Amino acid sequence: MKNTYIRNPKKTGMKNIYLLICVLCAICMKSQTPFWYENFGTGAGCSSDQGFLLGNYSDGLGTWTPNTFSVTANGTYANIWYVSETEGGRNVGDCGNGCLDSLPITNRTLHIGSQAGSPHSALCPLGDCGATYDPGIGNGQVTTSIRAETPIISCVGKTTVSLQFDYILRGDTAHDYLTVWYSDGPTWTQLGKPVPTLTCNVSNPIDTEGIWATQTYALPATANNNGAVKIGFKWVNNDDGIGSMPSVAIDNITLLALNTAPLPTTLTVTIVPPSTNTVYCTGTPYNFTGVANPGPITFYQWSSLCSVPLYNAQFNPSPAWQNGEAITFPVAGTYTLTLKCNSQNNGVNDTTLVVTVVQTPTINVTPLDPFICNGGTGINLYPHGALTYTWTNAPTTAPPTYLNVNGDSVNVNPSTLVPPKAFNYTVTGTAVDGCISAPVVETVTVIPIPTPYYHANPDSICSGNHTILSVDSMPLTTTYTWTANPTAGLGTNSGPFAQATPIYFNYSNSPNDTNVFYQVQINLPGCPPYQPHTFSIWVLPLPHVQTTDTINDCNGMGDTLKAVTIPATGITLTWVPKGSATPLTGLSSNANEAVVNPTVPKTYYVTPTNVFGCKGPKDSILVLLGDTQNASIIKEYGIICSGQNVVLTAGPQNNPAVNNSYHYSWGASSGGPANIVSTSVTGDTILVAPTQSTIYTVTVHGICVKHNIAKADIQVNQCTTPIPVLSLSTHTVCVGHCITYKDSTQYTSTKPLTYTFVFAGAEAPHGHIYPPPGNSTLNGDTLLFTTTDSVKLPPIKVCYYVNSLLNENDTAHGVYGYFPVTEIIKNGIGQDSSLTDSVRVYNGPIADANGHQVVTINQGNTATLCSTGSYTATTTFYNWAQPDSSSMTCPNCACVVVTPSVTTQYTLTLTDASGCIDSDTITVIVDIICRDIFVANAFSPNGDGLNDVLHVKTNCPMTNISFKIFDRWGEKVFESTDEAVGWDGTYKGKLMNSDVFMYTVDGFLSNGKEAKKKGNVTLLR
Repeated sequence: MKNTYIRNPKKTGMKNIYLLICVLCAICMKSQTPFWYENFGTGAGCSSDQGFLLGNYSDGLGTWTPNTFSVTANGTYANIWYVSETEGGRNVGDCGNGCLDSLPITNRTLHIGSQAGSPHSALCPLGDCGATYDPGIGNGQVTTSIRAETPIISCVGKTTVSLQFDYILRGDTAHDYLTVWYSDGPTWTQLGKPVPTLTCNVSNPIDTEGIWATQTYALPATANNNGAVKIGFKWVNNDDGIGSMPSVAIDNITLLALNTAPLPTTLTVTIVPPSTNTVYCTGTPYNFTGVANPGPITFYQWSSLCSVPLYNAQFNPSPAWQNGEAITFPVAGTYTLTLKCNSQNNGVNDTTLVVTVVQTPTINVTPLDPFICNGGTGINLYPHGALTYTWTNAPTTAPPTYLNVNGDSVNVNPSTLVPPKAFNYTVTGTAVDGCISAPVVETVTVIPIPTPYYHANPDSICSGNHTILSVDSMPLTTTYTWTANPTAGLGTNSGPFAQATPIYFNYSNSPNDTNVFYQVQINLPGCPPYQPHTFSIWVLPLPHVQTTDTINDCNGMGDTLKAVTIPATGITLTWVPKGSATPLTGLSSNANEAVVNPTVPKTYYVTPTNVFGCKGPKDSILVLLGDTQNASIIKEYGIICSGQNVVLTAGPQNNPAVNNSYHYSWGASSGGPANIVSTSVTGDTILVAPTQSTIYTVTVHGICVKHNIAKADIQVNQCTTPIPVLSLSTHTVCVGHCITYKDSTQYTSTKPLTYTFVFAGAEAPHGHIYPPPGNSTLNGDTLLFTTTDSVKLPPIKVCYYVNSLLNENDTAHGVYGYFPVTEIIKNGIGQDSSLTDSVRVYNGPIADANGHQVVTINQGNTATLCSTGSYTATTTFYNWAQPDSSSMTCPNCACVVVTPSVTTQYTLTLTDASGCIDSDTITVIVDIICRDIFVANAFSPNGDGLNDVLHVKTNCPMTNISFKIFDRWGEKVFESTDEAVGWDGTYKGKLMNSDVFMYTVDGFLSNGKEAKKKGNVTLLR
């Protein structure tokens, strides 16, 4: 190997912009002027674009393309064309100098460099160390043949076209070299093979750098007036390990020509659609071409607008440069494609093309991925969703047989091959407009003929129960048809499971069974037919039981429950009390009997079970008890007015659930006549109206007990009309306050009394009445209360929430509207009288502290708070209350000035001349301005009481504080999480010597801001 090494990419040197050279060259060539050039621009530093591949480079001139000529000619780590600053461009005659990081000399070039991971990657681990290539080690890994191709160059209006570029080049003339190419559109032609440039001898004798030179080629006549010209730079190297640096670097590529005609005055832009497409389908990528004249065109931009909102065309790659490649339309509709071009000479122009897009069909096939049996007849496949269909199959798959000319049904039968095996058939659908669906692959699996497994669970059942009939081990595409006698209780006629509930028809109730048959026919598409299968289910008879209807247990000695069964033998009975799940235990030896002794009337159920375990329908028996309750009388009133009706109720009442056997006889044992108003005196309730005090009796007759007598006395008064006596706790009240009403009529001798109170203005939602306990009802603003015997009427509390001033009338004459209070009292015979009083409700003040506005002040400032509520002219007594009265001026004024040191809540209380009160609160937020924390830079813990402890100081309290002290070796000698605890200069109980210590402080101030500080402190002794 000769002179093989990797150059240092970080050398610096001077570099000038090539624009001046281009102008000078144009003058030298007289009538030939530059019309296209590429200098690859500048960057921000070598590391910013090191390794930038040519295929990713695009500017206003278009996109460069690396063209690999042969897969076998390029090794795994073939050298690559880069566009970066790792090989900086220099003036012609200057030495190449690697990367030029001296701003603003950051000129990028097109150059060949090694890949990361190539055989010599240890010398250039990231790849792209400038015009430094890897010549290989002889194993073919770096063999390279790649041409860097320019974007399309328009030579319209140009003749006598020349190519000029600057370059450095060494390599190996025979095997590692550069060739220059030209394309007139369809054909590439080699222009020449540039000679290696001269080298510079630098301090390192093996470090040779190329001297930048220039090269010019005349393009063939086919370039004249040609709008599709391209230039190519092809690098070739073998893998023999021989070659010198640099490889090749190219800069300042320029095309020069004569103008044959003046340039058009305007830019013309045209969109060329795909020539073969007249119908556009959703989801299919299409290539549209943009054409613009004259050039050079510096910018192409594609965009679209769809008639369906939010569904514009999708560009891949994103809208840029000349060709609209792989444009996809997501939904059906009308799309307007827009192409905007920017010309270097003729400004900006755009054009549009309207495209109609139809929906691409989506197809599916039924049945989905079926199974067929080896030796079967195959299966029919049915596609859906398109007009016509095209089927294809793998070479090893039997072709489909078309059942319809449009391919919408086919028969496939690959079952002649050895199973099991899966075969794929692919179908595409074409819609009426020609759009073709995505292919759908249908997999047909050939399997051995499945063997069904038939079983019943259980195969013998009691009459009325059910069994599950099943067919297992069959594919999902199997169909099932179930049949049975109409009375066999078959629950389904399809599916692999069937529930059967057969009926037992042996009416003689003999122990013989009944045999019921069920049949299922299965069918598996693509398989030979199956023979029907018959299930046989044994149905067992049910036993029957019968009991007596009712047992009367008057003596309370217990009863024997008896039952008769069919059949008479072989039956087991289970007795269960009603409401219990636990059967009776300790039955007699006779299984058909049970002895019970209930304490209340109770129903017992009995269930028969035969030797097969079949349970028959249950029967019941009711056991009634004797009359164990004493007779009683409940009276509606004990004291009444003469002739007033009273309801008397006897107990025990005639409850059908308790024997239903009571009879009643009513009468009077003393006093006046019974005066029974009821039409019957044999029921458990009667209505009486005595005119004098009377003792009533009732005799209760039961089943077992002959009679039971109870008595009740009714006291009769000669009632007079009651006169209401009512007192109010006050006749005036503020809105929202309450009044207590007290009645004294209840202390008279006339009873019973019924009170009716009407409190106008207290009806919900304006107010609230607190009714007394006992026999009272409330309906709106009316309270009804009835006193009986010695029950007294408690005081009544009424609250008002509406102002009577709303009802004021002629105030000039002192006439006001009040809320009336009416009391009506009625005795038992309907005699009543009433009393009306009234109450006036004042509106009262409405406190509003500072209009409910939030007040925020800085610490140390004042705030003015005012009462802004509504109140009458006779108001007002103000009272401002707060925790610290010393910071408030005039607490009994409408407005106060406060100076709180912290956030404080103030309460305003208003009192008017009527004594009505209202309150409101307002909070003054104090914004504390927290200053930086402070730690002294020295302290002297000598016990003199001055500066003995080192503290963290701030005007705001701190939370989550961490105060740490470290000695000069980094050992922590003190830590505190309490702002009040500081360092006294000791460590482990011993005084520290004079020295410089480091401290750190972390925490949060009371205003929520984080506080951090660190520094040094000197301990002095």
